[in-house]
Order: sequence, then C-alpha cells, then structure tokens
Amino acid sequence: MFKVLFLPLIASLVMPTNPALAEALPQDVQELNDCLGDAAPERAFEACTFTISETCQAQDSGQTTVGMIECNLRENEAWDTLLNQIYKDVRAQAASSDKADGGDRAGTLLRAQRAWIVFRDADCSFAYAQWGNGSMRQIAGSACHVARTAQRVIELRGFRMKY
Repeated sequence: MFKVLFLPLIASLVMPTNPALAEALPQDVQELNDCLGDAAPERAFEACTFTISETCQAQDSGQTTVGMIECNLRENEAWDTLLNQIYKDVRAQAASSDKADGGDRAGTLLRAQRAWIVFRDADCSFAYAQWGNGSMRQIAGSACHVARTAQRVIELRGFRMKY
C-alpha cells in the first residue's frame, strides 16, 4: 500500500507540472555550459548550481511552492541535458581507450552510471521524506535532484578532461 501511494509522489518530483518544462531550454543549457567553462573545476558546483533556479525564483511566479518546484525542475532539465551529453562523450572516450588496450572503462562507466541513478533517486527520496507531509518536501526533493545531477555532471567533466 505504501509503495502504491509513494511512487506517484516520487514521480511528481521529477516530472514538471508545466508541460513546457519537459525539455531543457537551450539558453539554460548554454548558461550552465558557460558557467562550467568559466569556473575553476573545484568551484564549479558552488558557482554553477542553482543559478537558473535562483533567477527563476526571483520572479513573482517563482515565489510560490509550485513556482519554486518548477524553477528547480527547469534547472534540473538543463543539468540532465548536460549529463546526457557528457556521459556520451566520456563513454565514447572510454570505449576508444578500451579498444586500444583491451580495458573495460566503458562497461565500468555504464555500471557506475546505473548505480548512480539508483543512488540519486534513493538519496532524493530521503531528502523528500525528511519533510513528512509538508509542502517543503517537494521543494527539497526537486532541489536534491538539481544538486545530485549537477554534481554528477561535474564529476564526469573531470573524467572527460583526463582522457
């Protein structure tokens, strides 16, 4: 019974309530790319995470609970787009290195990424659950998705730079 009630709540964390937010806005992706390019790697998380959401929340429409969630989801879509791009790049580089020396970097990366997704979802479910039945839970859950996805993008960028 708990799972039946809990799963739709989790789905609401990652699915925007506004259909227009189902895909990342190109300008948001560009803003994050620019920020990551300008920031020192060790400061990228602090410099670039929540920049889109904070700007969005400064607008009148971003100052309600639903508005805050939508702002977080908007930023998460941009980070997720970057994550997919960077993952493909790193995986291609890993496969190329594997071909040269018979290693298993690409397979290991795939397994790590799958495990990371499970971790992110569980971790953000925990952040969500900390707020009980309060409306803050959805803000906390969506903010967790932004933070974890941004963190993974920055980690994978570090691997890409090493190849």
